Amino acid sequence: MFRPGFNVFDIHGHLPYNYPKLYDQHEKITRYASERSERMRLTWDLPSEEADDAQASRPLVERWKDELDRYGIGGLNFLTGWSNEELAVQIAAIFGNNARKLLRLEPSIPQSETESKEIVRS
Repeated sequence: MFRPGFNVFDIHGHLPYNYPKLYDQHEKITRYASERSERMRLTWDLPSEEADDAQASRPLVERWKDELDRYGIGGLNFLTGWSNEELAVQIAAIFGNNARKLLRLEPSIPQSETESKEIVRS
């Protein structure tokens, strides 16, 4: 279907991260988030938990990399995490110097413009 050398790229992914607790969440919001997660799991036919305990104990970013390799995915264009620094640590751990620079754009933070310009320049 594709020419030799053509790489498919995923366009959006999330790595787990812990948001700082800034406020108490309302029970209705917590319940809705849980229900939404379950709907998404069912829609995408994802397992409720990792069947293999050895796999489950590995960092998610490593399992994600294995899936990219297994299915011949060239990479991921957009990856979310709590901060650029946290993303860089997780990605560098498995890709080393081959990692592309990532940008978590948060327009409301003061350093957003500076970070964006630096990553685009490099």
